[in-house]
Amino acid sequence: MWKIYSLGLLALVPQVGLKIDASPIISSFSGRLIEYIGDCPGWVLDGAITRGDFRSISQTTPPAKELRVVLTNLRTAQNVERTYRKTNRGSHDFGLSKLGNSPCDHEISYQIFNKETKAVLETGRFVYTVEIDEYEEPRNAQWKRESICLGGGSRSNCEIFLIVRDRKVCPDGNIGPTVEIRNEQFIDYRPGRRNRR
Repeated sequence: MWKIYSLGLLALVPQVGLKIDASPIISSFSGRLIEYIGDCPGWVLDGAITRGDFRSISQTTPPAKELRVVLTNLRTAQNVERTYRKTNRGSHDFGLSKLGNSPCDHEISYQIFNKETKAVLETGRFVYTVEIDEYEEPRNAQWKRESICLGGGSRSNCEIFLIVRDRKVCPDGNIGPTVEIRNEQFIDYRPGRRNRR
């Protein structure tokens, strides 16, 4: 079973930082990069770092409807601004890619302020770590039956020519780098000429 996220091994629970939805504050997030090899090459990134329900919270400033928080990644200059009003959860959620999800330590500066008066209630910094494991997995095309009406339309209402055949297709629906076809049949629907050959 894949690890969804890992807690930072700290003696003290952080007082400010990121959390996933209603989780405790978390200092380390993991993901996995899968590289597909075979007929259908490609890659996909998944794990906690791809989720869209990250939140920022400070235990010393309770959320309130008039508050907002600005987070800035001091390494990449990416920033996120959200309302800071959800009780026990902090800010409105966001994806980690908006703040920084590359595999390294990310130092974040933050500012909690009143959106109406612009008064700053709290500023500071915190750090979170992203770890990405890399894997290779085979991904090959599979045979799939398809029908092509050369005159337009579907198989059920084709009026001219119909090709029925098996073609190797990748799981995402794309054709593999090598086009492979078998069991091809040609059907002529023109009046008086319907045949297979």
